[in-house]
Amino acid sequence: MMMHINLMGFTNRLNLSSPVFYLYLLTLLLVVAYSVFIVYNLVYWRKVGYERKEAIHKATKVSIIIPARNEEKNIAKCLASVLNQDYGREDMEIIVCDDQSEDHTRDEARRILSGSNVKNTILEAETQVSNKKSAIESGIRAATGDLIILTDADCVAGNAWVSALVKAYVPHVTNMLCGPVSIIGEASLCDKFQSLEQCGLSLLTGAGIAAEIPLLCNGANMAYSREAFYAAGGFNGINDIPTGDDTLLLFKMNKRFPGTIRYIKSKDALVFTGAQPGWSAFFQQRIRWASKGFRGGNYLNTAVGLLVFLSDLLLIISGFCLFFNTLYLPVFLLSIFLKSAIDFLLLTYAAKFFDKKNLLTVFLIAEPITIIYTSLVGFAAFIMPYTWKGRKYKVSRSGRIK
Repeated sequence: MMMHINLMGFTNRLNLSSPVFYLYLLTLLLVVAYSVFIVYNLVYWRKVGYERKEAIHKATKVSIIIPARNEEKNIAKCLASVLNQDYGREDMEIIVCDDQSEDHTRDEARRILSGSNVKNTILEAETQVSNKKSAIESGIRAATGDLIILTDADCVAGNAWVSALVKAYVPHVTNMLCGPVSIIGEASLCDKFQSLEQCGLSLLTGAGIAAEIPLLCNGANMAYSREAFYAAGGFNGINDIPTGDDTLLLFKMNKRFPGTIRYIKSKDALVFTGAQPGWSAFFQQRIRWASKGFRGGNYLNTAVGLLVFLSDLLLIISGFCLFFNTLYLPVFLLSIFLKSAIDFLLLTYAAKFFDKKNLLTVFLIAEPITIIYTSLVGFAAFIMPYTWKGRKYKVSRSGRIK
């Protein structure tokens, strides 16, 4: 009875015609919509199958393409992990696509590959107008394999990585494969924050693909048939965007071959990478990721991006408004609690798969950081240039990146 009276009193004090009332109402509604989206993904994450148990298709010829720019410190470890695969040497080839590195990346690649018994090629870009997609395209043109496998030069993989991908590949049935990516070597809070977030992003990748509405993938661990790549138009139409070799191609593949994309929920398929070295580099990376979010022609992806951005932005604005009017504190606390609870649920599922439940100890710090940086990046992606691999890019008035 007392709760009923308090609730009635609170309701009577609200000014339903006030813009502030609609601010808090909209914030709560967006958080509820975001929560529904996350729960939907969790349902589909549980439906994602693990690796197939049938024998490996030894006859599948694979071309492992590694685009690289200024990676002399990482390329040796990457190539060593690729050379250590348990897949048949006669059915593998390695193609390093050097994107005009300004260091000794090519020399390091030659040193590692020179004594190997795996067919290999090192390609060098000849034009100054180059980016990661053009480097990958040069590799695909030179490839002889039916299945194109991609990873980044700053990544390493377990020795069953290629086998796990091939197990999931069925020619003419599976046109694209997306695998999980995990951050290792977490030392600082920044490292742990990135690692925990990466767990969540990988879960959303798998769930979206399982639901046949793929919104995310990671170019550090993906594969597709060479035939499907060309049938989907390759990178045509997205060439002027320096990034997007993964997600934007995913959208094109899904449009051309719906229902033929698969996520590999397998520990064997994991690819490992390091965190960005500090908050500044992390922020630059997220600006780069966000800059492609509204340019892939995928309206659902745009809607989800706006939902995440606006829900976090309005949480900040409504929290600031409490300094002038505490009447809406219960609504604000409800919104914050709901957002935090659903994010914790998401990350708990994700961290369990990646064996990183220990990272959940930084959640109470990570959650406000996420809300703040997501809001900042949402604006910065459209007004701030970013640096990537020693190159500087900015968004033009047309919305393209140059």
